[in-house]
Order: sequence, then C-alpha cells, then structure tokens
Amino acid sequence: MSFILTVLSVIIIILLFVNFKYGFAVYLAYSILVPIGYLVINNFLIGEFFIFVLLLLAFIFRYIHKFSYFKFKLFTPFLFLLLGQFILIPFHNQTPFYYQLNSFVHDMMGVTNSLILLNVILLEQNSYKLYIKVIFISIAISTFYGLFLTTIPGINPYLLITLPIGGQEFNAAYAAGNSGLSDVLAIAAGRNFGRISSVFTHPMTYGIFLCLSLVFMLYTVLKSKNKSAIILLLFIVVNIFCIGVRTSIVVMIISLIYYLCFNYNIKKIFYTLFLAGIIYIIISNIIDTSSVFNSILSKDSDGVEGSSLNMRLEQLQGCFTIIDSHLILGNGYGWTSYYLSLHATHPLLLSFESLAFVILCNNGLFGVLLWLVFIFMYFKISYKFFTKEESVVLQTLLVVYLCYSLITGEYGYMKYLVLYYAIFIGIFTNKKTKTSINI
Repeated sequence: MSFILTVLSVIIIILLFVNFKYGFAVYLAYSILVPIGYLVINNFLIGEFFIFVLLLLAFIFRYIHKFSYFKFKLFTPFLFLLLGQFILIPFHNQTPFYYQLNSFVHDMMGVTNSLILLNVILLEQNSYKLYIKVIFISIAISTFYGLFLTTIPGINPYLLITLPIGGQEFNAAYAAGNSGLSDVLAIAAGRNFGRISSVFTHPMTYGIFLCLSLVFMLYTVLKSKNKSAIILLLFIVVNIFCIGVRTSIVVMIISLIYYLCFNYNIKKIFYTLFLAGIIYIIISNIIDTSSVFNSILSKDSDGVEGSSLNMRLEQLQGCFTIIDSHLILGNGYGWTSYYLSLHATHPLLLSFESLAFVILCNNGLFGVLLWLVFIFMYFKISYKFFTKEESVVLQTLLVVYLCYSLITGEYGYMKYLVLYYAIFIGIFTNKKTKTSINI
C-alpha cells in the first residue's frame, strides 16, 4: 500500500506543475479516498500544510496571467466566518497562540482548496465535467466498499492497511459497534453491521459525506435521470441506513423535506417520493428498519447509549459555565480541540458533540453572532446569484451541514461542505449545464 500511495503522490506532484487541472483532480480523489491526510514518498509523510503550499504555488504558477478573472465573492460567507474568528485570536489567553493559529490555518486550507477548485472550473472550459467524474468515482468507491463492509462487521481491511502508514490505529472495538452493549442492543441502536467508516477515518465523517453526496446525486438524478446516478443514489441511501450513525438518517430526512418543500416542483416531488419508496422497500428487505427508526424516535432506547434532550440542555448550561469569565469572546480559536488533546473528554460536555457547544466555548456570544451573519450571507448569495432551484440546492447543503454538526459536533466537516458548494457553483455557472449534467 505504501508503494501505491507513493506512486499516486509522485503523480500528483508532477501533474500539478505539468497540467494543474488533472493534477488537482487526482489530488481531490486522493484527499477523499485516502484517510491518512498525507502524501507519501516511501516512508516520508508530506503534511497538509506543505501540500497546501504546493497546491497554491502550482495554481499561481499556472493561472497568474488570469488573476483578474479569479472569483472570490461567492466564498465571502466562509472567508468572513474564518477571518472574523481569526481577528479574535490576540484577545484569547485560554488557548496557546500557536494552537489557535494552527487551527485557523487548518480551517483556512480546507476553504481555500475548494476556492481553488471553483476557480479552476471557471477558468478551464468544461473542466467541471472532470471534477464531476471525480466526485462520481469517489462516491462509487466509498459506497460500494461501505456495502462490502456489511459482510464483515467490525472489520475494515483498507483502514487496517492505510492508517498505520499515517501513524494511526484502527479502532476495532469501536467499529464493532456495540461499545460494551449486548448484540441485541447494538442492533436496536441501528448498528446491525457495526460502525462502518468505509474509506474515512470515522463513521461520523463518512456520514456527513454521504448526506452531502445525497444532495448532489439527487440533483443529478432529477436533472439528467442518469442510470449510474440512480444506482449511486441507491448505494448512498442504503449506506446511510447501514453505517450505524443514526444522525445520518435524521439529516437525510430533514434535507429531503427541505429540498422538496422549497422546490415547489410537483414533478420532482413525485420522482423523489417514487425513488424513496423503491429504496425503502429494498432497504427494508435488507435490514430491520423498524428497529432503527424506533431507536431514533424513542425517548428511552432500552439501554442504548445516546444523548437525551435533558442531557443536551445540561451540556448547553455547562458551556456558559466554562466561558463564565469570557462570555463575550470565549476561550479561543480551537479551544475545544485543545482541551480534548489534554484531557481526552470533558466531564460534562464529553467530546463537545454539538456545533453549538464548539461555537460558544471557542468564541462565546461573539462567535454565535459571527455564525448567524455567516448563515445570512450564505442564504443571501444563494438568492442573489442563482435561480430558485439552484439556491434551494445550495441551501440544502448548508441545512445538511448545520443539522449534522449541531447533533454530532464539528470534526472537520466544513471542508466537505465547501467542496460540494464549489462543485455546485461550478455546475450552475456553466451555461451548458442549465438543463442537464452530462457525465
């Protein structure tokens, strides 16, 4: 495996300077499908920051003569959010300055990579087709492998091989899905097949990727009725039910309701409900869907571990206790991650399993204001520059991200939101794709 990753890494580095469009396409697939987060040259690991600098230099080298055509405006909500948090760094003393700066750079890299992707799509005619194919292939590989893992619950051969290369370990006990529960309770929790993370390091990360991919594939099916897209849509939904992350099921339902309610297109609503019906019939013959839905809706899942409403309210109150002396500005950029690096878990807030907790603890009430403005700017841009249908698609992406992060926490999910945001904008701004997506 190390040899294969070395070959891919060398190809990426060479292509970035020879043909940036294709080099970035290979890197995009690599970043989705290889969980370690590094390029590999034999036993030498090339970190994310070096990769980012390499991408930036190669991009500038290739397109500096077209600098006047670069587009930043559509990314202003994300840039505003990051820069707004950045200017607060000097006013925090609860988190080391270097840690805050590293956290900011890490978040900024994720947004900038997608900004680069958008500009390549806009600068290179028809390049959007290449990146759509990359997304299709990535979804196909991850979902097919995810379905394969249902045949070997608790085991992930790919992660067992790749994670050690990046100095990580595969958590077999967590992947088994019972976390100390009996097999009966594990099934009641919707973990018939354990916890499945496919090619990702964690099932939660796979869950957010699936939910965002669902929006992309549903749009593709409704626009083009592409047969391969219909199959992938089926794969995505089945995976959502099988990976052992109930949040994904909840978010899938919420996003579909939002998408249908605000589209007001009877034909699309009919197609979506028809597809949903077929998919549900197929899934219900594979797993016991009633136990899954009961575990989501029940206030007491007979011993199944999870978060109750009372627990969440207590945790929210705990956030205000944590920032009692820093109510306005919070404890610092990335403070929640910094705390977990020192203490593993918090006595009350555990792993800060809600975006709301992360915002309050890191940046206080000012952080809440920043996020509200970010959401307002995002919706404003979607309405201002795109058609009604297109704006609903972009909004659904944000609904997926917010719902998922508010329920589970924020563990680097933003980069997947901006990735699909950039892909959709690239599609929408290409006039040839107004009526269909040609794969």
